[in-house]
Amino acid sequence: MKLRSLTIIFLFSLLNASVYAQCPIAEIVKNNKSKISPPYIYDGFNISNLNFDENVKTVHSEFTALKGQKYKLFICSSGFSEVVKIKISYKHPKKDETAKLFETTVGGPVDYYSFEPTQPGTYYIDYELPITSVGNSHKECVMLLISYK
Repeated sequence: MKLRSLTIIFLFSLLNASVYAQCPIAEIVKNNKSKISPPYIYDGFNISNLNFDENVKTVHSEFTALKGQKYKLFICSSGFSEVVKIKISYKHPKKDETAKLFETTVGGPVDYYSFEPTQPGTYYIDYELPITSVGNSHKECVMLLISYK
């Protein structure tokens, strides 16, 4: 029974590693970490895997800003040619409604976008993927670099 459980965990780890193999995590961090300047300090990242193909789709992500912290977030592309629309919404922890904050893009000639959450709460980030522009399906990613002061 233990061997079976270990085998399942091992296979899951391999699958998880192969999903992230499409995203050059170390390279994106290296190329973009220098954008974080004092008084902000690098804190980590969140990866969203993107699959560009013949279908338009939306990939969801979120970030929670804690009370008493000031953040600066950087949305960085892995270098894809498609232009991805980004919609950021906000939900206050004590209210039920979600408010749309703004829209922007990343990809193509724009390889990153930064913003500073102004309030504690949950920020919802939707990446609207267009149809692939290179003719065949391919996997890319966007990385949310997180910094605080």
